[in-house]
Amino acid sequence: MRLRDKWYQADKGKHFVLTEKGKAELYVRETVYEGRALKPCREYDGKQVYNKDWYYGIDALKVGDLVEQEIVDELMGCLPPACMRNDCAQLGEPASHKPDKNGNYKSTYATFKKVAEGIWEYCGDCFRGENVAA
Repeated sequence: MRLRDKWYQADKGKHFVLTEKGKAELYVRETVYEGRALKPCREYDGKQVYNKDWYYGIDALKVGDLVEQEIVDELMGCLPPACMRNDCAQLGEPASHKPDKNGNYKSTYATFKKVAEGIWEYCGDCFRGENVAA
């Protein structure tokens, strides 16, 4: 397996490189970041709202993370969305299949819910039309 580095800038001016080496050895080490300065994130209700400079893909998001409208718009433009309402946006391709409350397996979709003007919260994988993690 080859060595891969993912660069990111942490809070308060510290810079790190996340390195995956071998099969299960994963670690973070401090490094000098020599790239362009990242646009600062704004805050909403005491949480960071990630902008495009800080967004590294949907797999890097955790349930409850906040993102700007621009990120959701870009994701919804990749495929026809599974659901696109004023309060709920779901990517068009199923992320997984999980049992519902009746034990029937249904598709789940990466989901965002609108929390304020221009701010969306990542909800994880939800059933179509819902914004509560399955």
